[in-house]
Amino acid sequence: MTAGTPSTLAYETFVSDRVAALEPRAVVAGHKNKELADDPAILDQTRQYLVDAIRLLGDKPTAREFYDRMAALYPDRLNRGPLWYGAVGLLGG
Repeated sequence: MTAGTPSTLAYETFVSDRVAALEPRAVVAGHKNKELADDPAILDQTRQYLVDAIRLLGDKPTAREFYDRMAALYPDRLNRGPLWYGAVGLLGG
């Protein structure tokens, strides 16, 4: 698997599911609003984000199209830098 490919993203959803199956009391996210709690619900939110990314990648978008569509789906994300860098890494600039 190549980093950032749909198959890698699918694997990441599998990992998220495995962690959720452990029923953790807290999950610390790496890129989050520091005002938010370390709530295990972040696992479901992350999984949905990955599922949406895989779905959008299936449409064969440009990096800009992918970025714009993900930003529209998740307008409240704090730091969009990783989204842009990921789009360029996945789809070229």
